[in-house]
Amino acid sequence: MTRVARNRYTHIKNEDIVKLYLKGMSSNQIAGLFNVSSTLILRRLDEVGVGRRKPNTYPNLTKELLEDLYNIQKLSSRDIAAKVGCSNRLVLKRLKKFNIQIRLNAGDKSFTSEERKEKWGMRLDEHPRWKGGVTAVSRLIRNRLAWVSKERLALDGYKCGECGAPRNLHAHHLRRFSDIVQDILSENPKLSLLDEKERLIFVDICERDSRLTDINNLITLCDLCHHNQHSEEKFEVIHFEILEKEWREYVDKNHFNMSLKEMRKTTNVDHHRTIAYMNHKGLLFAFQNKYWLQRQLETKNFSSIAYEFHSAKYPCRAPDIKYYADAFSLLTKDTSLILTKYNEGLSVRKIGEELGMTKWEIKKSLKSYGIERTTNHLRLDITYELVYPLFKSGMSMNQISKELDCSLNKVSKVLRDNGVNTNIRRYKVKDDGIGYTLFDDIQGLISMYRSSDKTVKEVAQHYKIPEWAVRELLKENNISIDLQRNKIKVDDVVLKRLLSDGHTILEVSAILQVSESVVRARMKELGILRQIDETSILKLYSENHCLRDTADKLNLSPITVAKYLRKNDIHIKHRSTRDDIPLEEAKRLYLQGWTFRKLAERYKCSTTLIQKKLDIRKPTLKDVISKETLHDLIVIKGLGYQDIGKKYNTSRGAVWRLAQNYGINK
Repeated sequence: MTRVARNRYTHIKNEDIVKLYLKGMSSNQIAGLFNVSSTLILRRLDEVGVGRRKPNTYPNLTKELLEDLYNIQKLSSRDIAAKVGCSNRLVLKRLKKFNIQIRLNAGDKSFTSEERKEKWGMRLDEHPRWKGGVTAVSRLIRNRLAWVSKERLALDGYKCGECGAPRNLHAHHLRRFSDIVQDILSENPKLSLLDEKERLIFVDICERDSRLTDINNLITLCDLCHHNQHSEEKFEVIHFEILEKEWREYVDKNHFNMSLKEMRKTTNVDHHRTIAYMNHKGLLFAFQNKYWLQRQLETKNFSSIAYEFHSAKYPCRAPDIKYYADAFSLLTKDTSLILTKYNEGLSVRKIGEELGMTKWEIKKSLKSYGIERTTNHLRLDITYELVYPLFKSGMSMNQISKELDCSLNKVSKVLRDNGVNTNIRRYKVKDDGIGYTLFDDIQGLISMYRSSDKTVKEVAQHYKIPEWAVRELLKENNISIDLQRNKIKVDDVVLKRLLSDGHTILEVSAILQVSESVVRARMKELGILRQIDETSILKLYSENHCLRDTADKLNLSPITVAKYLRKNDIHIKHRSTRDDIPLEEAKRLYLQGWTFRKLAERYKCSTTLIQKKLDIRKPTLKDVISKETLHDLIVIKGLGYQDIGKKYNTSRGAVWRLAQNYGINK
């Protein structure tokens, strides 16, 4: 394995990754060894064509086996995990899944005294894991002697003694720390590490022992070099200075013709380190090269270029790029064309859309010709006679400004100068065969409501505007709405006859042309109670009809049906328990091209329930775009993430994440 600085992943050989992966190590374990992310390890495995291992589901860990091992043999979850070859966490999950009660501790009532004594009665050296009590003492000694390791690191200049790496350093004992501690323990046989006082005495002896405080017994090593000292599988290590020299030489050669982002693809060095090195050497950046910047501005904006040179420690912003573009006279190349279009009467915004330039760039170009742009310049054609008919037809201020290709301020100024209140609330009125006009006869509406006994609905029908608009206008003018007008129009005899014929409140309100609240209020005044057939509700619901179907068949609301079901102590079934959906028919329709939403509307349920019943997973973007297809689109055809997203009807971010998952870089 090639030892590199922390972000030079190109030196990690694929052969070493494959070798460790085939030996049974997980991607997380390999990533921890090389101090990289597991995503990088998985991407490397995909590149060399090594298939990922499928997770072991442990089908042999059944309920019968767990009941035998856990309840009858009284094995712990850790012992079961070691026997089956899985994790303790999986055993606990299976116990919970199979509803097997988990024992809390050794004092659980399910253990007899003999079982408890046999299982936990072993003490000290009788226990198979007994190590003489030296483990806790070793930690105390290491904490006391931490200063020795720090002094060794400082003495070596905080660099690895083997490869010169300046990060992830350890102090390695040439003679094992544990061997020295065992020697000191054998020299003091009268001390017992089980006694707390004698244990502290032994720690004091170790702290004063010259074998443990000998700084020459330590050497500074990085994580990989330290791994080589304790493992038979040794990795090849390249000296840190050699690697530093390689990327610095690459930067010296390409700094004036490549962005930091482009150089990082080869060097894998963070931007802030490259910038610090270039500042130290006095090197120029690529955006300070006129010809490079000119080529980039043909396809990118200032922000995109600045992003390729940006670092949190050394920020680069769009104004920095604009400064050099202006200094190189790259912003005024179309000044004559801009001036021609401006003299033709086009607005700054329209010129910017046609030439792909910002308003700031166009204004600066005009200023170079001595033209100070004003709001009213060359827009004498925007007159009141042109604007007001559009405003009267119902168009908004923004729509008018886009229609006339002028600014919003210009439209507003023309209307206000002619006494038109642009802040007035306007309601659209439907004229048969003509279209929409604006309602502005507010005083006439108020006069009609006050002088006649017309209801809000009748006034709204007269002026052809919504009822809520009439209520708002009356409320704004402090006019209270008389609800008695609606009640007078309800004939008590007709109301009783319609209800006795079995019509619902909704149907009655439609026949009498009043609201449902008016019908209910009148029924309450007359003492009319609606008769609901409770038996029909219970019968329909017991025939496996859902709540909504029952309500629809009886012309009731689902809330009313639920109220009577609870009254009779009947459990209301959740939608997901419905068994009346014909699966074969649903599958056939789905294969014919029906969507989940269309099927849900057919069977009156949710799309989630349809998916659950059909056991069909929605296709992901990974199912639609393969790695080879995405590689061709990005690398060969040169399409951007936005273009690919439009092609497959998804977002730019989704395409970017899929490319990162596949290990494809632009």
